[in-house]
Amino acid sequence: MNITSITSIATAEALWGAAVVARAVEVDAAPITRELALRVADNARNLGAQGFARWALMLPWREFCAVVQLCSGHTRRTLEAA
Repeated sequence: MNITSITSIATAEALWGAAVVARAVEVDAAPITRELALRVADNARNLGAQGFARWALMLPWREFCAVVQLCSGHTRRTLEAA
């Protein structure tokens, strides 16, 4: 699984499970800052799929939700709809 180009709900569901992703995209997540986006990109590039999924799960809940929203394409779709 190439996680450096995650932009689909299916990839996010493969990493964390459908129920977790469904809940995470409904949450008022932490802001997606430049710093968070860079950490996501670095960890996606360096940790592999399982390591990336574990790293994200160790984050505080709202930050984890931001990562899921970013990686699932939810954030992009929300911006496109605005």
